[in-house]
Amino acid sequence: MTDHYDLIVIGSGPGGASLAQALAPTGKRILMLERCDYLPREQANWSAQAVFVYGRYQAAETWTNADGGTFSPQLHYYVGGNSKVYGSALFRLRERDFDDITHAGGISPAWPVKYNDFAPYYDAAEALFHVHGARGEDPTEPPTGKSYPYPPVKHEPKVAGLSAKLTNIGLRPFRCWAIVIRSAARFRHGPSTTSPPRALFGGRTVTTSSVIPTDTFTNSADKIDREQVLCRSDPLSGE
Repeated sequence: MTDHYDLIVIGSGPGGASLAQALAPTGKRILMLERCDYLPREQANWSAQAVFVYGRYQAAETWTNADGGTFSPQLHYYVGGNSKVYGSALFRLRERDFDDITHAGGISPAWPVKYNDFAPYYDAAEALFHVHGARGEDPTEPPTGKSYPYPPVKHEPKVAGLSAKLTNIGLRPFRCWAIVIRSAARFRHGPSTTSPPRALFGGRTVTTSSVIPTDTFTNSADKIDREQVLCRSDPLSGE
């Protein structure tokens, strides 16, 4: 088999998976590289203490800052990247975020592009990642001509009561625009549980063992061509 690829996508997080999904219909030979394996399904997946306090699934590495000190970057090297452990909330940047912003340490210069340049891509991303919400609830929401692709998630009873109390005193609470987790087959949410893999692999399932696959696929073949070992994944105990 040839080792020639037209395009190489490094990382299967939201950015890499979305890019690969958009490129798949071109018919190009695309290689997607992911550093580690699928996040293992286990009881600790649902423990906030294990995930966020002990950092059970975080990469065991440190980075160096500008002053020479070290810190943990809190990265997660799994299929789906950091999307495997984030809160499934997808906000758009506001129009003012693209302008000059004055901070205590100086001015953050304006972007060379504006919100309107990104708006069509926000629309596409919300559809791709099955975002739930209702336009108009958020008073700071930037303009868009499209509704959310799915209705908002209902409040739990206690949250509904709190929302009503806040409304009664003149505030405007709004629901966080979120991705809904449809299956527990994979931990939380991310590109490995939503549309990018279905688009890339024609609805087929990518299977791995204890090694890391590099998934080679073409639009016409609609399948994985091979797997290759990159590294081994040893889950962190966090204890």
